[in-house]
Order: sequence, then structure tokens, then C-alpha cells
Amino acid sequence: MFQELNRGTPALPTPRAYRELTPLKRREMREGLLFISPWLIGFLVFTLLPILASLAFSFMNMKITDGILSPPKFVGLDNYIQMAKDPQIWSIGGGTRGSLWITVLFGAISLPVGLMLPLFIALLMNSRHLKGKMAFRSAFYMPYIIPFVAAVFLWGGMLNPESGWINRALVAVGVPRDMTPNWANDVNWV
Repeated sequence: MFQELNRGTPALPTPRAYRELTPLKRREMREGLLFISPWLIGFLVFTLLPILASLAFSFMNMKITDGILSPPKFVGLDNYIQMAKDPQIWSIGGGTRGSLWITVLFGAISLPVGLMLPLFIALLMNSRHLKGKMAFRSAFYMPYIIPFVAAVFLWGGMLNPESGWINRALVAVGVPRDMTPNWANDVNWV
């Protein structure tokens, strides 16, 4: 079993291997790529593109005070050299901590807490020996369930055919009461 996992087959076949696939396998591959395309587009637009743009902007001198349409000036590594010389980045002692030290400290504290606390809560929720496990689970899931239940009641009130807010508004603008939609009880409107 582990030999199959360590085989190292590529995620996508080479062009030659793709041509040798059966039509069914090719269709399945195209459909799979089609299904992941929304995620791929979102990743490119909202993650990869901003990272690459930030990297490109780091080599430029851009002043917002000059206006948005003013062209940025390419300065190469000058921004990085200026950052390396800045004492606010590197100072560790002397009463003030540098921004690099604060970032490292934040990562050293938040990463273990952000990993261990959810793991502890998950283990606690699935423990056999925990007294009051159902109360703990209820307290944990209440913030997720209450807004959903409130939304169901609000929409139920708005879409009620006799006393709903939407049908009352339709009657107020001149739609006859017998012509108002039966929103949640009619298969044509659901």
C-alpha cells in the first residue's frame, strides 16, 4: 500500500500520456479541471495576483500623494536596502522592540495557540470521559445555530401569505389580496 503512495505519479499527465488516455479518462480529466476552475480562478485573482503585485510594487517608489495616475518610479532594491538600515526593524533591546521582533513574537505565540486550541477543543468534544459533553457541544455550536434559526423565522415571517411583510407591501402598492403569491407553500414560487 505504501509503495503505491510513494510512487510519485504526476498530478497531470504529460502530453504524450494524455493522448494515450481513453476518451472516458480524457473526459473525466476535463470535467475535473472544469470543476476546480472556480477555485483556481479565485486563487489566482485573490491570492496569487495580489502577492505578485505586492512583490512588483516593492521594487518601486509609489507616492499616493502624487495621485493615483502618476507613474511609479522603479528603484530596484533601494526599498529593501533602506529597510535593512532602518533601526525600527532590527532593534531588540533598549526598551523598544523592533517590528521584525514583534512579528516573530506574534508568530511564535499565535501559531501554536491557533493550532493547539482548536485541537484541544476537538478532542474535548469527542472525549468519552467528559462530563456534560452535550452541554459543551451545545455551548460550542449555539453561535452558529442561532443566526440560522433567526434567519429562518425572519424569512418565514416575511413570506407568510396571510400576514407577511412582502405581501402587505404588495397590497399597499395596489396588488389585489387574492393575487399575492403564496411564497413558501406554492410549488410555482418555491
